[in-house]
Amino acid sequence: QGRVLVVAPVAQLETLAAEVGARFEPSDPAEKPVDIARRAVANARVAFSDVVLIDTAGRLAVDEVMMAEIAAVAASEGVTIADRLAVIADRYGEHLLAERSVGTSVGHEAVAALVAHPPSTLGGQPVTDVTYLADAVLLRLTLAGGCRVQVRPSGTEPKVKIYAEGVGVDPGPAADEMAVLLRAHS
Repeated sequence: QGRVLVVAPVAQLETLAAEVGARFEPSDPAEKPVDIARRAVANARVAFSDVVLIDTAGRLAVDEVMMAEIAAVAASEGVTIADRLAVIADRYGEHLLAERSVGTSVGHEAVAALVAHPPSTLGGQPVTDVTYLADAVLLRLTLAGGCRVQVRPSGTEPKVKIYAEGVGVDPGPAADEMAVLLRAHS
């Protein structure tokens, strides 16, 4: 079974919760994460809270121990992880992501060209808003169909990264078209 690995980040979370006015569930480092999560969920129900955030200590979804802990919390309530995800999708929509990379040695110039002349459509959807965040060298395009596409040069490799997201709509076509546009500017 898993365990709470580092106590200092727990104190940081408690401070952050206090700053934003959120409830915080204290725990003991000797407790198992699944027991902490069960208690937090039970206490949230009593307090009529709609959302419970569980910090996974920076572990990834490929972390089998963590996923087993999350599955155990769900199972203790008679549901599966898939059931939980379906509830979230029903309430907030299904969030889809698409990521692309375009190799180029002129990443800043390619992004600058798009800032100067942004596309009017991407993936068949009209572009409704164009924002350039100069400090981050990030171009953000919002599409009428519910997608958002963000473009920035990599800070470590000769390429431009494309991050596209959509709620209830596949952002892949918009990401693909942005990759074509970037290649034309490379």
